[in-house]
Amino acid sequence: MEIFFLLHNVCFRSHRKDKIMIKDIDKLRFPNMYKGDFLEILWLLKRENVRSENIKPAIDLLKSKRSSNGKWNLEKKVSNLITSIGKVDQPSQFITKRAKEVLGFYSL
Repeated sequence: MEIFFLLHNVCFRSHRKDKIMIKDIDKLRFPNMYKGDFLEILWLLKRENVRSENIKPAIDLLKSKRSSNGKWNLEKKVSNLITSIGKVDQPSQFITKRAKEVLGFYSL
């Protein structure tokens, strides 16, 4: 798993590094049930203590999604489950917590 995602800079295409690998993988969502996002991949790589320069583009993408209030918004709904967890385009405590863990691990 690690090699595949590192080859693709976590969420970008290996041959066209400016393009997203899978539709909507760049959209932050919670919970990640059957379809994850790039933050979940970063979080799993952190959990496994994986460090690589290939992670940097995804970290930069994560930083770019941080709002001026220091939080990250829910960007994509997962079916109808999100109604009790948060609203699209609103800050998400779950996504913000995970994003801070990832950035803290990578000291960025």
